[in-house]
Amino acid sequence: MTIGYINLSAQAVAAEQRGDFAEAAKLWAAANALAHGKNVYWSDERADFCRKAEKRSKVVAGEAFQYERAS
Repeated sequence: MTIGYINLSAQAVAAEQRGDFAEAAKLWAAANALAHGKNVYWSDERADFCRKAEKRSKVVAGEAFQYERAS
């Protein structure tokens, strides 16, 4: 592991913990570029999870399917 990967993954974990999944996905993707071995798979899966979590949070908040009601 490189210091860059460790730093980015720690930032990604912190973003996940505060619920900022969009930022976490970006950080995991950046960490993936520096990853080696099993960390390549892990960081890719975490980025994918965070992208999906961001979409789910928008659906729950009602932001994903906004539409106008016919009058």
